[in-house]
Amino acid sequence: MNYPLPKTISKAQFAEHIEQEFCQGSAIALDLFKANVQFAQDTEVLPGGEVQYPIHEALNWDRVVRFGRQARATEYAAILAQETGDCWQAKLVNPRTDAKGKPQKYECRRGEGSKAYLPAIPDRIRQDIQQKSGVLLSEGSFWEQVEANPQIPIVLTEGGKKGLAAISQGDVAIALYGCNGGYRSKDNLGNPIKPYLIPDIERFACSGRTVTLAFDQDTSEKTRRRVNIALSRFGFLLAAKGCQVKIASWKPVQGKGLDDLIVQSGAEAWKLACSEAIPLSQWQLLQRLEGCLTYRVNLQVDIGDLSNLDTSELPTEGILAIASSKGTGKTKLISALTAETVRVLAITHRVALGRNLCSRLDLDYRGDIDKVKGEYCC
Repeated sequence: MNYPLPKTISKAQFAEHIEQEFCQGSAIALDLFKANVQFAQDTEVLPGGEVQYPIHEALNWDRVVRFGRQARATEYAAILAQETGDCWQAKLVNPRTDAKGKPQKYECRRGEGSKAYLPAIPDRIRQDIQQKSGVLLSEGSFWEQVEANPQIPIVLTEGGKKGLAAISQGDVAIALYGCNGGYRSKDNLGNPIKPYLIPDIERFACSGRTVTLAFDQDTSEKTRRRVNIALSRFGFLLAAKGCQVKIASWKPVQGKGLDDLIVQSGAEAWKLACSEAIPLSQWQLLQRLEGCLTYRVNLQVDIGDLSNLDTSELPTEGILAIASSKGTGKTKLISALTAETVRVLAITHRVALGRNLCSRLDLDYRGDIDKVKGEYCC
């Protein structure tokens, strides 16, 4: 969640604004924020008269000219620092604009390509992660210990604030620049190449590690398709390394990013999304099935138990297809719809499922073992 900046602002006011945006707007713990977000002024003069350009140095920019004009001391930046102290991204008080005139929210270090965000983890949060994962964490580099312990699950997301929001909840989260930021599919000249994981992610991709992809839940169909392609490619590369890949999702109305989800719907909504994350293979199957659907949804309901649905809203002829999650009362609804029907044929792909379904629908089950001389008994 972003807050608009006033036109005239001091460095202290900018720092206060960013703290509000991160801690209140994205549910980031204050100690985690202070450990990783640094504030810099464009030009600083040391007591000896030497001039430094902290923002330029952090972003690997040319020192003298900035945005095509002389550098000025009125520019500020909030720098998202890595555990190593290096800059991962920076948020400028006066963001640049792209060719379309759209403000660029964050700046990345020039000439380094895709990098993952591996922030410093305060002792308090480190203890929460240790308790949650069951892995004893000592002093020293937090991320080196995560790399050495594949039993520690990892959440991968897009955007520094979202990564810090998940870490604030006791999850080991790594943020990327975007949904395509964890792998490369083109070379430096833009030519297509065989996709591969970036080094910052490959070091954690090992056999047996559970990796949950928790990207933004967009309402735009075009954006969803683009994100789904990235999820499929990224997930495939992680699975090829032996990772147990899962996909977390939630309703866009609950919040676009996972930080929005926590702020708008509560930490429990994020925990539920993680616990209900589905395996990559199942997610891919659902995507294929969704793509095969040739008829638009006629009736969409938001009800916990489908058996409480007013059946007068349903058609009385034709084919009725029901798509709903496990435990939402689909069988009870079918039982109510077929209670007065003279002839009912229930076809399933498993014997146990067929017997259970017939029992619940009060139908007679017939299987291969019920045949006598190739025919079913009456």
